[in-house]
Amino acid sequence: MKKFTKEMKVGVFFLCFAVFYIISSRNINTFSPFGHKALDSKSLPQLLGWLMIVLSIVLIVTSYVKSKKTVAVVPEKQEKKAVEMVTVLGKQLPKVSAYLVACCGLIALYTLFFRSLGFVVSTTLFLFLLTLLLAPKDKRTGKMIVFYAVFSVVFTVILYLLFTRAIAMMLPHGILG
Repeated sequence: MKKFTKEMKVGVFFLCFAVFYIISSRNINTFSPFGHKALDSKSLPQLLGWLMIVLSIVLIVTSYVKSKKTVAVVPEKQEKKAVEMVTVLGKQLPKVSAYLVACCGLIALYTLFFRSLGFVVSTTLFLFLLTLLLAPKDKRTGKMIVFYAVFSVVFTVILYLLFTRAIAMMLPHGILG
C-alpha cells in the first residue's frame, strides 16, 4: 500500500507542476515560423503541459486502483529494504533524495544561466554534469568522462541545428555571440 501512496504523491506533484507549466507557458512571446497561428512558439510547451496533466491523472487513477486491489492481499510480514545513504555536507541522506535534490539544483542552474551563457554552452554543461551525477561510480572512468563530454557536445549541436535550421526557432547565443 505504501508504494502506491508514493506513486499517488508523484502523480499529484506532476499534476501541480503541469498546471504551473501551462500557466507559465502563456508568457512565451508568440513566434510563428510557418506564417499561420496554428503552430507557434507556445504550441509545444502547452501540448507538453496538457500531456503531463493527462499522464499524471492516469498515474493517480492507476495507483489508486492498484492500492484498492492490494489492500485485500497484504502479506503478513514484509521485509524492509536497506536504504542506501550518502553523506552530503556532513549529513546522512538517502541516496535517491540526494540525487533528486542535485538534479533539481542542476535544472535550476540551467534555467538561471540559459540566456546569459546561451543554449549551446548551458545545455552542454547541463548534460555533462547530469550524466556525471547519474552515472554509476564504476562508469566514471577517464574514458567514460571523455565520452560523456563528447556526447554532450554532439547532442547539443544536433539539437541546436535542428531548432535553428529545421524549425527556424531562435535560441539564445549567450557568450558565443
